[in-house]
Amino acid sequence: AGIRMRWRSARGLASLLALAAAGGVLDGELPSGPVAAFAFATSLSGGVHVALGEVVKLRTPLLVQDRPWERRCDNSYPEVIREGATWRLWYGCVLAGTDFDAGIGKSRVFGWLHARSPNGIAWHKPDLGVFDLKGSKAAEVNPALTALGTRNNIVLGDGDGVGILLDPTATDPRQRFKLMGDMAIPPQGRDKRYASSPDGLSNWTGVQPYRPTHIRLASNASYDWCMRGTQSGTHAASDYHIVTDTHNNIFWDERKEEYFVTTRVKRSLVSQTRALATFRSKTWPPPDDVELVMGMDGCAYETQVYSQITFPWAGVYLGLAAVFYLVPDRIATHLTWSLDGENWSWVAGKPACLPAPGHERERHFRCTFPKGQPFIPVGEPGAFDEYITFPSRPVPVSDAPNANVRIYIAGGNGPHFGSRNTSIGLAMIRADRYVSLTESRGQAGGAVIGPLLCTGPLLLITADVGPTGSLAVGLLGAAFSARGGVSMGAAIPLVGANVTRAPLRFVGGGDFSAHVGKRVVLEARISSASLYTVGFGRHPPTTSKAPNQGRPSDAGGGPSD
Repeated sequence: AGIRMRWRSARGLASLLALAAAGGVLDGELPSGPVAAFAFATSLSGGVHVALGEVVKLRTPLLVQDRPWERRCDNSYPEVIREGATWRLWYGCVLAGTDFDAGIGKSRVFGWLHARSPNGIAWHKPDLGVFDLKGSKAAEVNPALTALGTRNNIVLGDGDGVGILLDPTATDPRQRFKLMGDMAIPPQGRDKRYASSPDGLSNWTGVQPYRPTHIRLASNASYDWCMRGTQSGTHAASDYHIVTDTHNNIFWDERKEEYFVTTRVKRSLVSQTRALATFRSKTWPPPDDVELVMGMDGCAYETQVYSQITFPWAGVYLGLAAVFYLVPDRIATHLTWSLDGENWSWVAGKPACLPAPGHERERHFRCTFPKGQPFIPVGEPGAFDEYITFPSRPVPVSDAPNANVRIYIAGGNGPHFGSRNTSIGLAMIRADRYVSLTESRGQAGGAVIGPLLCTGPLLLITADVGPTGSLAVGLLGAAFSARGGVSMGAAIPLVGANVTRAPLRFVGGGDFSAHVGKRVVLEARISSASLYTVGFGRHPPTTSKAPNQGRPSDAGGGPSD
């Protein structure tokens, strides 16, 4: 079937063989592991292709808008953090307003709310005693709220798009939680702000305005429409409309040792465009002169990136991009990826939405996806998320290396600009299985992966192999040896099993001891199987092999809970 070169600069097979044979000590930064096989594959052949991981959604929501101050929870932008044995949820809601039956409503007052759970499934909304509805903007619109006083689960009585991080590096207990978004923190009114808190609920410190000075278009950026032909390079932030009213995502990038923020930019105050932007900072709150970077491949009026949850995975950055399909007025979650956090591409192709047969009328418009398949699609007709899915950050159910992952979603049962209710639901994916190199027809295909940094004698993989399939990985260009070799010929194929960061075996007990600290290029042979990650280690994980491991259970954990 030939070799298809993907994403990275094409290299001839001869040069890869020479690189593998040279095996010199590294003089620059190369990925070690585990790494995403799809992102570091330099060639694919024989039907091997990139495939999205399988996401399973619960049909029934976990939390619904049922309080007097939850008038319309709109996009919610859920944030879930597992803190010890407690699961914590922050979500947005319109606290008060009018005319919601006719559309998005009028005189809307946004708030930021909190819920808790012992297991991440059964949630309750505590009376926090933090925000007093008496005398609030919400009570001005709906006076009946006055009598409720502080008996509510409201954290901020005026705020939207708030993102929160439980900072793993915080040394000051007053700054354990970092926040960014449109926030009114008394005595200050609502504005684009940073803040810190000991509990994510109150006692705010480090409250400072968000005022970026420059915007740089990365080399991968394609913003001809929404940026009105803006050329690549650096531009003054004043040329754009800086907003924080969609989900602002914060995480600590361990590799770079800095905070990584994903936010939104639009071309002008009157423009309805939504475009992705990111920035990094060594400190929190960030300095005044942060530089926003825009680097998404493609921006179109009919498919706008509303917001993105960015997170590191297996040597790359992934993004859960909430894509706004303007014509059907729907929002589905797609998967994006980047090697550097600046230049972003679509994992399954640029989003495209065409009318499905029988659904041409706008109110009942359904999408078919000739390309750009969603990672978390909208639900079926009548579902709580029939029109909208806004994702949370992925949350592992435990600290185990093979723990399944939960992605909470804010699902809308009506159009974005129409009347709707929002509920918090749950999507699940198995550990390390966001994207794979897959062969699904039972015809052996191949992939070349690397160069990678070898950091241990054991070759560890995450893979799913069908009952009649097989998967083998070995050192590219290595000669076969029955005594300690690690060539493809010496690899013992994995058959009919699902494994997570498990060691591959070689004839004669061969391993990569002779290659530790050096660059290596791997080759994979894949048949009716999916290869997610490859890497190296000195000891296999204690619970690495899980033959016949199925889909996550409806409780969200599967065998790893």
